[in-house]
Amino acid sequence: MRAASAIDSLLILSGNQLGLFGIHSLELKGTSSIKNVYAIGVDENPISGDPFAVQFCLSRKASIQLGEATEKGLTLAGRELSLDSVPLALSMESGLVCAALANGYYTIINTGITSSKPITLCSFDTRDKPQAIHVGKEEFLVLGPGGLGVFVTKDGSSQRPPISWPQKVSQIAVHNHMNILGMGQDVIYVHSLVDYERCEKIPFQGLLKCLCVCEGNLYVSSSKSLFKLNPISIEEQVDTLLLAEEYGKALTLLQLSHLKFKEHQILESKIHRRAAFAHLANLDFDFALESIRTSDLDLREIVSLFPKMLPSSSTFKRTLPPLHKFVDIRHMTKGDEEREREIGAFLAATLSTVESYASQELSTALFKFVALYESREALQTLLTSVNVLPLDFPDLLGWLDSQKFYTTIGMIYIKIGELGKAIDIWISALEGRIQPSQYDTFPGISLIIESLVDSRDSSLVWTYFEKLLPIDASAAVEIFSRKPISSDYPPLRVAEKLGKWPDISILYLEDCVEKRELEDEDCHTYLASLYIDQILALDEGKEKERSDWRSKLRNFFIQSNFLRLQFLIGRLTNTLLRHELAILHGKAGDHKPALLLFTTELNDHKLARDYCRNLKRKEERKEAFLILLEIYFHSEQGKEIQERMENTLKVLGDFGEEFDLSLVLWMLPDDWSIAFISGLLFRGVRNTIHKKRQAQLLGGLSKRMNIDWQMGSFQGNQGYVIDAESICTVCHKVFDLTDPIFTKQGFVVHDKCK
Repeated sequence: MRAASAIDSLLILSGNQLGLFGIHSLELKGTSSIKNVYAIGVDENPISGDPFAVQFCLSRKASIQLGEATEKGLTLAGRELSLDSVPLALSMESGLVCAALANGYYTIINTGITSSKPITLCSFDTRDKPQAIHVGKEEFLVLGPGGLGVFVTKDGSSQRPPISWPQKVSQIAVHNHMNILGMGQDVIYVHSLVDYERCEKIPFQGLLKCLCVCEGNLYVSSSKSLFKLNPISIEEQVDTLLLAEEYGKALTLLQLSHLKFKEHQILESKIHRRAAFAHLANLDFDFALESIRTSDLDLREIVSLFPKMLPSSSTFKRTLPPLHKFVDIRHMTKGDEEREREIGAFLAATLSTVESYASQELSTALFKFVALYESREALQTLLTSVNVLPLDFPDLLGWLDSQKFYTTIGMIYIKIGELGKAIDIWISALEGRIQPSQYDTFPGISLIIESLVDSRDSSLVWTYFEKLLPIDASAAVEIFSRKPISSDYPPLRVAEKLGKWPDISILYLEDCVEKRELEDEDCHTYLASLYIDQILALDEGKEKERSDWRSKLRNFFIQSNFLRLQFLIGRLTNTLLRHELAILHGKAGDHKPALLLFTTELNDHKLARDYCRNLKRKEERKEAFLILLEIYFHSEQGKEIQERMENTLKVLGDFGEEFDLSLVLWMLPDDWSIAFISGLLFRGVRNTIHKKRQAQLLGGLSKRMNIDWQMGSFQGNQGYVIDAESICTVCHKVFDLTDPIFTKQGFVVHDKCK
């Protein structure tokens, strides 16, 4: 007997006759029954699109024939499928028919394909009643040799292990596509399709006669009683598997069930929420992430495993009953710090990919996880979002302080506009009053310098610059070396603050003057004063160092045009830096004091001559050379006359073109003989004549070039036609009686307009 609920009917096979009867009236539907039928099988998953028709197959002798049951009765298809022997039992699904033949073999055939041939399967004991039932999509279960339950598919293969019952069973059935039932003499064996090794026993009193699944209900009958078995709900079975931590089996069980979508979704989320913690404990992060996303797990459940990761203001409480058995992360990792770091890093990555930006609790936790378990680069990236994340700043800063993450605390203060607090913390770390954690690398003073360079608060910059000077003055001055020169950061003020560190002050001012081309008298003069102080402070015996500093000072005097000369002259007047003093007199235009220093105090006449020669303006050079001659002519009488004459003649001989001979002759001492100065006179007269002739020659050549150019202009002029309408190209008036001429540009103009 088979139920056909779609048409409120029963298919009943009795005495080899198959009839269709109404469920309520038990009256025969249709005109007659079908005779000579040995077995029937109803299609559990018909491929026909008619919802009010039941597809079935029946056996007649050594063949199978398809049929259809409707409200009007039974109808048979014209085509029969021949087999090797008479089918004793049939099962049908999606057009596939699994048959137990009288020759002791099972076979499977696809009735939907005309050319399909039967596939012989396993054998069975002909002394027993064969069984074939539909299990799943294109899959059947048959009683094979020795009562072994064998799964077969449409291609004759088996994709599941066989089922071995504790004792021989006479009937088998499948309930809700989840459990396989086998009927023994006084017991029902239940095997789960999720876990084949588990076998439950349901004992009965008396000999069992029949096992039947009808419309999803399971019935068992004995010689005197009929029993209906109510299966344990899927929810209860899932709970049992979850308690045993069999998450994979629970999911498989859920997939095999036919629950409604909403119920299925609720159970699936329940399984994945619990499975997520098991995957985390096993470091199966891919599966853990899948479970978290599938179940939409509240990440606070995981975060709460880590002490103090949720902010103190959080009101979160763990789900009851609990989703896991772990007290905290140490319990989960069994105290393994490396495993804890791996889980922490995973959670940091997971928090950064979810909508934690909308939750203060998760945002704060995200920051803590990244700081504690991620790289410094990841933390720097997250710091850019401090003003976007809804952070619990008091809790976060307190936690970072407890973890000794002073670098991170400072960066957060900067992001929220509290640079002073950040630098105070970092200065404490520099001075050793606090010790940063090994996981929070502190770059040192460079971090403070970078922050002050970026700051626009000049008063704050000056305050902390002075605090940094005793710690590392050379690093502190970088603040101003990297900032643009402005009224807020005058270089002279910086240099004065560096008074205790003159070497650093000199380097800073040199950078301003040489590289940044600062044009400021105060700074240039201050730098020169520092050079002088350095030279005067050197002890005797450091001649090499002294020579280097003096050379630098002289070069600076020569190159700089922004010096307070009188002030510096006053500083050098009573020192031994006579060469440098002479340079300053020269820059001030006081050539006589400068030349006196070169000739009398330094006794370096070559230096005096070079000084005069290097003056740029010709008039100034002539004046300086005349002053030098005057010094020679009126030097102290104690000097040897020969030395005076040699220096004088050297100047006159080498730079005679710089002198006016008539002025020089008047300056010569009366006691100098004509023979001594004859060479000078000869060269002077020759130079004068040479210059006069050279000027005449250049004038003549210039005049000739002008004439040649004018001749070329006239030769290229072909003339112009003047008529009554011709106008002057200068005044734009018509020509009258005025004679026109040709300009050098080749235009015709009035004589008065040329």
